[in-house]
Amino acid sequence: MSAFKLSDLKLETQDDKTFIKLPNGDFLEFTLNESAMMIDLRTSLGGDSVDALRIPNLPHIQWNWNNLKRGETPKWLDFDGFVFHPVSKSDDGQGNITFERITEVFNEKDVDAWTVYGCQDDESIGADIALHDCATESEARSLIRYCNSELQNALLDSMKKKAVSQILKKLDSDEDAPEQLGEFINQAAREFNLSKSDIHAELEKHI
Repeated sequence: MSAFKLSDLKLETQDDKTFIKLPNGDFLEFTLNESAMMIDLRTSLGGDSVDALRIPNLPHIQWNWNNLKRGETPKWLDFDGFVFHPVSKSDDGQGNITFERITEVFNEKDVDAWTVYGCQDDESIGADIALHDCATESEARSLIRYCNSELQNALLDSMKKKAVSQILKKLDSDEDAPEQLGEFINQAAREFNLSKSDIHAELEKHI
């Protein structure tokens, strides 16, 4: 393959596929799942993978979150879910750039970004929060899958901590309680809909 500049490559989307077409006609196709980003080399778009690279999810590298410092991640438990909207960019002429949701029928040429929002049902917290401005609709969909995965993980961790906190309080309340540890774990597993192995693993961090 002849030498080429990375700046000459263009990230494109087609039929929910995100890819880069290389100068020799091959494709680099990008797929984001719950645990990693896959980069597949294909001779044709959607064809068999000739070679592949797996990049574990690194949120602070993949996504620059709005209004957060590099390396920081959103507080997932603040959100009830995630949505995305096409947005248009406006400049007041003084360097102040704002993005506004496009709510009516639109031409894709009018879309400057696809913004992913974290939804908050609690009115005391405020309106939906803009988390990241994506270049394409496909990227926004991938980011929402990632955000939903992180929310589920955060909810699971929260439940495990609550279950273990309950068990530890019972252990502290009675000298004979350690003999009932197995039953306490069974009760917590039923109450918080967790596996006993998850509770054991979390409990080991505190005992």
